[in-house]
Amino acid sequence: MTAKTMQLSNGLKVFYSSKEDVKSLDQEIFTHDTPGQHGVAIRDGDVIFDLGANIGLFALWAHQKCRNITIHAFEPIVETFDVLRRNVDLHALNVKLHNVGIGATAGTVEFTNYVNMSMISTMCPDEEKLRKVLRDGMVDSYFKVLPLPLAVVFFLLPLRRWRVGLANVLLNPLMAKRKVKCQVDTLSDVIRREGVSAVDLLKIDTEGNELEILNSLSDEDWGKIRQFIIEIHKPDTELDTIRRIIEARGFEVRIDNSVVANEGELYMLYARRAAA
Repeated sequence: MTAKTMQLSNGLKVFYSSKEDVKSLDQEIFTHDTPGQHGVAIRDGDVIFDLGANIGLFALWAHQKCRNITIHAFEPIVETFDVLRRNVDLHALNVKLHNVGIGATAGTVEFTNYVNMSMISTMCPDEEKLRKVLRDGMVDSYFKVLPLPLAVVFFLLPLRRWRVGLANVLLNPLMAKRKVKCQVDTLSDVIRREGVSAVDLLKIDTEGNELEILNSLSDEDWGKIRQFIIEIHKPDTELDTIRRIIEARGFEVRIDNSVVANEGELYMLYARRAAA
């Protein structure tokens, strides 16, 4: 899709390919300040790794907190990466761009690219669960996630099953998808290749392979990380495991329900070293 510009809630202009993406990310990042919770701090000179950078709104948020930082931004989908590059240039962000995904092993991997909602593109699709999360958000939180005229329509429908039916109809075009081949690196390989001695904040939003990324880190690289922000997409099977892994490495962990999903469907994990 052709990149256009729109204004965020804070007045900043950004390039985008999907308005739905921008509205959701704007609410999560800027309205609710999701990345800045539980003592997560960005300091002068920090090095930040942004896994699942999408179009760069997290990088923009981070540079609002502190300009003298370096961000390594990873986005595997070419079309989304092009919009990310435009936003980095538009706002003169100090970002090193990597048109790759991060996974357990390096190589070429098939991704599912949701062309109208790039922020949910993934190398490990679970379409049934994804549709449920999006549908429940529409049905139960329509005034929060939908444009006002459409939210009013949902409000006026007397039965929940009618709202579910309407949500399914609306989701069909949003979930149009295609398969694409993307290059994937391991995080430890990138850290070594880039000569990074410290990762002051590791943000992981990779739509389902968070645990694989953590398990692929070497002991040496665990020691380089000061803080985590992780969006956990498989809470039923991986939330407790990820918490235990990170706590065992000497981090203090806090967990919140995501502001863009219903209770229990999507979680944000924050972790800091005791001396961070």
